[in-house]
Amino acid sequence: MDKLQKVLDIFYQICEIPHPSFNTSKMKNFITEFCKSSGYNVQSDGANLLASLKDSKPKACLQAHMDMVLVPEDAQVKVEKDGNFLKAKDSSLGADNGIGLSIMLYLISQKFPCEFLFTDDEEVGFLGANKLDFKVESKLLLNLDSEVLGEVVTSSAGGFDATTTLKLALQNLQSFKDMHAYTLSFQGPGGHSGIDIGTNESAFIKLLNLLKSPELKDAYFSNLNAGNRRNAIPSLASLVLYTKTRLDLDSLKAFSLPKPPYSYALKDAKDDALKVDSIFKLKDLLDVLSPLKTGILESNKTGILSSLNLSIVKSTQSGVELEFMGRANAKNLLDTNIALLKKAFPSIEVSNIYPPWESAPKDAFLAKLKKESLEKLKLSFKKEGLPFKEVSIHAGLECGLIEEKLGVTALSIGPTIYYPHSVKEKVDIQSVQKTICVVLDFLS
Repeated sequence: MDKLQKVLDIFYQICEIPHPSFNTSKMKNFITEFCKSSGYNVQSDGANLLASLKDSKPKACLQAHMDMVLVPEDAQVKVEKDGNFLKAKDSSLGADNGIGLSIMLYLISQKFPCEFLFTDDEEVGFLGANKLDFKVESKLLLNLDSEVLGEVVTSSAGGFDATTTLKLALQNLQSFKDMHAYTLSFQGPGGHSGIDIGTNESAFIKLLNLLKSPELKDAYFSNLNAGNRRNAIPSLASLVLYTKTRLDLDSLKAFSLPKPPYSYALKDAKDDALKVDSIFKLKDLLDVLSPLKTGILESNKTGILSSLNLSIVKSTQSGVELEFMGRANAKNLLDTNIALLKKAFPSIEVSNIYPPWESAPKDAFLAKLKKESLEKLKLSFKKEGLPFKEVSIHAGLECGLIEEKLGVTALSIGPTIYYPHSVKEKVDIQSVQKTICVVLDFLS
């Protein structure tokens, strides 16, 4: 059996084990038993795992995270082959970071003399990396969580989460019994809030723009719902609208006609409208959210530098709950991003702040090691006929925190993964094989 098939067989096993964020105990047990059966010593710090081969000097420390973004949340991942890709039937695949885990476990099955770090709950704010309490012998860490073959990530964005509730004036439910009620929904591609923020616009922001139509200036709403993951761009947004006159769909289309892959639907919602207990003025919502800038906040010729994703929007009994995720590739931009949100929402709660991963280590030895490792990695890419490009990404990687906690320098590579964190997620099989070969050559 060739190397690729062995890695994919491990990946299929991983996909059968539920491992969404906050629910990785079965995955930890699987990894622990796999490593021990291959002769490795396994340590736990209560959140993360570190495997090392007894009585051997490690060549490097390889790292991947154990959790995945599961969409929908109750899905059972069923892997399907689609030409040159692997995908899942009606759910996210978990190639982020299941392929990285599978490559590491394959190396463990071959008794490679390395340290292997498995971190927990990366997808929900690097919670595992924040709790790291290990000592490693390696000074070089190779992270396998990047998503474009041919790129080597040397720095990434920092980020934060933020939550607030808009208190809106409740309306008298009896006033709406004779009104026209509609369900208005907007659908888009969604995607990763770091990788796709520059190309895929939020379904909620598209919906918000449509709600500015003159046809809706005196409208009311209930049942507002958009997004379900803090680090994903909302792919679906919907609400129930109440109007005194019938809505003219043609007028709405004239105001804002979405182009594929975006679409919206308007349908009668009389039954849904009678099941609510909180109705609010649409104008009150628009007055607060319309001035707020989301998406790309700052960029230059190298790429996106700062962004804000309105991740989750949900009606409550007293108003609307908002959840944000902000990112920035420099600390001053991250601070500015937070300050702007606090100015817009003075009572907002900011949490899970993590710093950007800087490209240049301050320690002279680690800086030299990183430079030498990049040169060696470049040769490994060349042997596989691959391009080699050093990049800074706007997504978040754990590398900065791990460097700080373990006293190492880090590089990140991985296979090509499209649409992570969504039901469209797929991984290029050939890129998995190339990644395996690059890793093996680099460690030789």
